[in-house]
Amino acid sequence: MNNRAQNYRWVILAVISFAIFVPNYAQYQLSPIAGDMMTSYKLTAGEFTSVYTAPMTLAIIFSLLSGVISDKMGVRQVLIAGFIVSAAGLCWRVYTNSYMPLYLSMILAGCGAAFLNANSGKIIGSWFPAEKVGTMMGIYLAFSTLAMAVGIGTTAMLPGIHTVFVITAVLGIAAAIVCILFMKNTPSEKPQQDVPGVSVTESLKVVVRNRSIWIMAFCLVGIMVNTVLLTSFLPTALTAEGTDSVTAGLFSSIMTIGSLCGAIFMPVLAGKLGSNKPLMIGACVVGGIGSCFSWLAPVGPVLGICLFITGFCISGLMPLLMSLPVQLPGIGPKYAGTAGGFTSTLQLLGAVVLPTYVFVPLAGGNFNTLFMYAGGAMVVVAVLAFFLPDTAKMAGQAAQAM
Repeated sequence: MNNRAQNYRWVILAVISFAIFVPNYAQYQLSPIAGDMMTSYKLTAGEFTSVYTAPMTLAIIFSLLSGVISDKMGVRQVLIAGFIVSAAGLCWRVYTNSYMPLYLSMILAGCGAAFLNANSGKIIGSWFPAEKVGTMMGIYLAFSTLAMAVGIGTTAMLPGIHTVFVITAVLGIAAAIVCILFMKNTPSEKPQQDVPGVSVTESLKVVVRNRSIWIMAFCLVGIMVNTVLLTSFLPTALTAEGTDSVTAGLFSSIMTIGSLCGAIFMPVLAGKLGSNKPLMIGACVVGGIGSCFSWLAPVGPVLGICLFITGFCISGLMPLLMSLPVQLPGIGPKYAGTAGGFTSTLQLLGAVVLPTYVFVPLAGGNFNTLFMYAGGAMVVVAVLAFFLPDTAKMAGQAAQAM
């Protein structure tokens, strides 16, 4: 990579970090105004959950396709298209007044995030060396969790739902413009359309036959189930325990601040230790316990500390997992888009279907039961993580070999 490309990679990191902030902010800002939305839009708890997870719906259908297309043609065109659709959805959301238009606008709003998350490993792995991929992925995901913190922590302070939606529509337009002006295709490889003998079917076969990709995908399913259950119902649960809505939103944002720190510092810690598997399993256990019980802590410093640690452990797992495909032998940047699309499809299918249609109905409005399910999901992730390759060790060995 020449010096110009080395310098421009920081621009790319800034572009994708801002871009992922916007759709995540648009989703997580719904959490602290759940009660107002259910009243204004006449939504049931199940309908609100479906609206909340709607941005993930489009990703189920198009993540794999966007990954395959980016492997063939480059990521720039894919991301521009995705964020133009997202901006249109966020603008439409301003004018909705009933469940179905709101639900459909939220589906469109998630298009940019769907395409970007499917290709984030490919983008970062192509612009940065292997030993830095985990850390750069952590910075990228930190902006996703920053969006959660800002959305959950500040939305209840805004004058009303209309103002909330207008602010996000403006940000959506800005994200689309930034992608158009500054996004570039990755410099470290040619698109596969220029490589003879490589087909879409061949790319899919390589990805589907990789055991680690399947394990990673189901780990991401567990983490997303946990995250959806916690972030969508934590403010409401705290309010039900007697906390006012603004304070509940602020304490919920403490968990997302922990998530922000976890996304940044967990890959750094893994690099320092030279091994990430014990770290991942330990984070799953602590995050699972926190998911079950932290919301019951007395309001004050103890509650804040418990929520911070819970968020740190759960979100710290994401960069370690999402950086895995680009570091796997036989996958690498060449098939990372397809691998990212495949894992995103399974991840988001689980995140949409399991909370909305399985765990929320089974909990029957009981927050204690609901958060027990969230903790149980992390136990499953801990078991699966035991069978994953140690990417920190792999990256260290690759750096020493150079």
